[in-house]
Amino acid sequence: AWQPTPVQLNCDSSTPWPKYVPRPVASVCPARNSLTMFLPNIDRNDASRARLEALTAAAQRYCGGALRLRPTRTGLHAIADLDGADAARVSREAERRGVEAVPLSAYFAGRAPSVNGLVLGFAAVRPEAARRGMERLAAAIEAARRR
Repeated sequence: AWQPTPVQLNCDSSTPWPKYVPRPVASVCPARNSLTMFLPNIDRNDASRARLEALTAAAQRYCGGALRLRPTRTGLHAIADLDGADAARVSREAERRGVEAVPLSAYFAGRAPSVNGLVLGFAAVRPEAARRGMERLAAAIEAARRR
């Protein structure tokens, strides 16, 4: 029987480590030579859909072009690309403001490619809290740009 292959995450002293990492997030299936994702489908879950929509609206309202969410249909997290600010700096500034935004590079095995993005959890964030969190993240982006 096929077993998931453990994935080692890229993490050094300059990269904030996620408070938790869902296990397994993803693994390679050698028999099918494909990536198998172990994430729930939110298309049928109204609460999760509302949370993702609230996150998306708040990102557009407060972060403008500095943060662009990638299209997301399933899962517990969204990927956001940053423009004009370093993801590791934004992550540190966000943590100071009580927001968890992990650099996307922390989730790569081995040497991370050149990515400048954040992983944002939305499944546990109520729609009304998404607005407050995105306001704080926008302030973190501005602070990271000044440094």
